[in-house]
Amino acid sequence: MPFTTLKPNGIDLSQDFAFTGTVTGDNGGSLVPLTQSTGSSYVNNVIVNGWISDTYENYVMYYDFTPATNNEAISMTLYDSNGNISSGNNYDYGHTGIEIDGSHIELYNSGQNEWRLCHGCNNDSDRIGVSGMLTWKHPRVTNKRTTVLNHQRQLNNAATTQSFIGALEFKGTNQLTGFYVNATSGQIKNWRIRCYGIVNS
Repeated sequence: MPFTTLKPNGIDLSQDFAFTGTVTGDNGGSLVPLTQSTGSSYVNNVIVNGWISDTYENYVMYYDFTPATNNEAISMTLYDSNGNISSGNNYDYGHTGIEIDGSHIELYNSGQNEWRLCHGCNNDSDRIGVSGMLTWKHPRVTNKRTTVLNHQRQLNNAATTQSFIGALEFKGTNQLTGFYVNATSGQIKNWRIRCYGIVNS
């Protein structure tokens, strides 16, 4: 097959070209859509299960939640093949944040039976109560603790914008498959979740 060397000024992309070769590479770091969940009805919980598997070691999740009542916390527990993990005191979390006026806020606890994604969340659907991104580190590797990095923006109960960064750690050795989210009292009225596997991460 003849090989053509491109001239320094390149090629004219307005022409038609046919490609018959093979593109190779590991696409490391690219995101593969796995599942999504969206709703605008009042529900007691949101369960997204079965999207974590041995195909990928690490994952990214984007989320929006708005509670039905003002000044709510949004909590998360995990799933494995046996169901919801809501006992054992294996949930630790710590977040540090700042309000737009410069004041600082902290949210943390250890030895719990759930994670807190946020606290004091607003119920304004038009502005979204809490919106963020979770990076899930090795939730299927039994010799490593599952660590989830959280970066989120929250509208607090007084409709003031807050920004948080933090980490969630699960101290068990379970091979995880998904999660369960609820408002600590009342319901969730709007949510949007997008989950992705990270290739060769």
